[in-house]
Amino acid sequence: MESISIILKLPKNINLTISYYSFLIFFSTFVFSVSISQIFAGLSILFFFIDSAFQRKIKSRFHNMFFGVLLLIFLFLILSEIVNIKNYTLSFQSLFKNEMGDIWMIFILPTASFHFQNREKRNRIIQVFCFSFTILLSSGFISVFTPFRLAKFISNGFQILQGDRLQHFAGEIFGIQTYLPIGLMNTHLTYGGIFGLFFPAIFFYWFYNNQNSHLIFKTIFFCFALLSFFVFIYNQSRSVWIGIFFSCTLVFLKYFRKIFSIIQKYKKRVFLIFGALTFLLIILFFNLVQKNWLVQRAISEATKDNTTENQRYFIHNVNFEIIKNNFLFGVGPGNFSKAHQIESDKLILKKEELWYELFITPRGHAHHDLLHFMAIGGVLPAILFLLFWVFLLNYFFQIKKTPTLILFSGIFSILPAGFFQCYIQDDEVSLPFYAIVGLLTSMKKNRLIKNNKIFKISLVATIFLFASMIVFLYYSTRKNPEQVYKRKIKSIYLEDIDKIRKSLYKNTPFQKMDRLHAEKGFVIEGCLTHRFTNPITPRKENYTIMLEFPNIDFNHPKLLKITAIERDAFDQDKLYKAHESRILKEYQFQLKPGKNIISLSEIQSNQNSNLFPENIFFRDFQFQFFHSKPEEIILPKIDFGKNCGL
Repeated sequence: MESISIILKLPKNINLTISYYSFLIFFSTFVFSVSISQIFAGLSILFFFIDSAFQRKIKSRFHNMFFGVLLLIFLFLILSEIVNIKNYTLSFQSLFKNEMGDIWMIFILPTASFHFQNREKRNRIIQVFCFSFTILLSSGFISVFTPFRLAKFISNGFQILQGDRLQHFAGEIFGIQTYLPIGLMNTHLTYGGIFGLFFPAIFFYWFYNNQNSHLIFKTIFFCFALLSFFVFIYNQSRSVWIGIFFSCTLVFLKYFRKIFSIIQKYKKRVFLIFGALTFLLIILFFNLVQKNWLVQRAISEATKDNTTENQRYFIHNVNFEIIKNNFLFGVGPGNFSKAHQIESDKLILKKEELWYELFITPRGHAHHDLLHFMAIGGVLPAILFLLFWVFLLNYFFQIKKTPTLILFSGIFSILPAGFFQCYIQDDEVSLPFYAIVGLLTSMKKNRLIKNNKIFKISLVATIFLFASMIVFLYYSTRKNPEQVYKRKIKSIYLEDIDKIRKSLYKNTPFQKMDRLHAEKGFVIEGCLTHRFTNPITPRKENYTIMLEFPNIDFNHPKLLKITAIERDAFDQDKLYKAHESRILKEYQFQLKPGKNIISLSEIQSNQNSNLFPENIFFRDFQFQFFHSKPEEIILPKIDFGKNCGL
């Protein structure tokens, strides 16, 4: 009672003042300190709610369509928890230390919306927004050239401690070692998601308001835009690349006449700048492609079918199984990882050679915002999440054109980006996202142009986007795992890797390889030392491989040398260190036309394991072929059978 009386004696509007300044601190710190920003976001919400309660304005202040839809999503997640109550321990931690723990974050939406409606506060919030982007861009650019993680480095008192996780090496630019820009975030994906909330909307906003500014300011603006583009591309968040392209398209459609008039007015300058920028970007791009292995991998993954590098096939294969078995109410918040594990184990029982691939497949979330809500909450939260985007797109196109509408248009990057990552499940992205949605939707109702046609277009467009992506993902996972699973191959002759891979498939023609290349040899990923049983047991039988040549005695090698190699089996991306390998044993076999059964003994492991990857290793095999007279040899079909057993 004493605390309530103290609050009542406080000066008028003190709660709103505290809420407002707490919001400013949150909005200026979310790009470099999650814990601080969440504390002040919580304070802003708390004091806003207290003032609303004392003023008896809770209903009017929290009467926000977008907030209402988000609240309904979480209410249906509670329903999912009730339906799946047997999977919880009936403790606060069990019920709310999961996706439900984020429910408080959506209250920042009406809080931000209320404060931004005040003209005196509006300019200050915009200034803080621009300040935050300056910090985000600066920290991101610095992190490109620092092997250590900036946030950890600063929190450790500007020193690197033993065991600190280092940055992801990205290659060299003009002889300088570079790393993925993550700024003061924990991961480059989180940094990319936050970056998409700002870029390039903040530059569109500046250009919209400062077309007649001095040449010096335009030059500074251009340099900042170019620097931002570099950090954005180098961040390697391909989902955000797509998201930003989408948000730019929306701005272009909304402001088409304005953009076209500017182009007409400054036609020569626009084309000159655009041409120079394009030329510069092409040079930069080709330099990155030639010298940066991460960019090369990004292009490779975008052009090849079902690479297992990012595990998307396995992720969505399991996602659809979870949804199919729990369509109405989902598995419940906090149960996704467990459900993913169960479905993964079923797949491993059918195809044991997929054990490692499914072990390293991320299980924390569905890597798709809509599929995640559907997996944990069922069909109703998924429908509401879809409607949230319908209402947001409809609002964007129906509200009158203003500079602030451009400034906050970056929130739309999260829509398509969420087809590939769960950005709404990432606290560091979702909290500022909800806040910016609140700022964007704070316009007064009389500024809306009510047009049912626009709503219908927004509905159809959103459904089409989600439906087409889900259909694509569904049919891309219909392939058999053996069509997708690709054993790792190492060769000093990169042009041979595709030939070697084709030799692993039964239905492809026999491949030819240069004799000297065959004598140098190549390494193919083999099989694990343990079997997928409960409990896990060491493999007892020999490793068996079949090599098949054409039945005619022509052009094939006469001698095979196999070197068995032991290699670590932990998740490299998670531990961020390379697998070590050790030579175990060498074998020699005479080869003949037709089928050759190769049995590799005395390389089993007798170490027990309670949990993967404890004491579990790969047995990889180096193949070297000798005694071939022609300059080219016929490469045999190499069959590992079912987990190196025929």
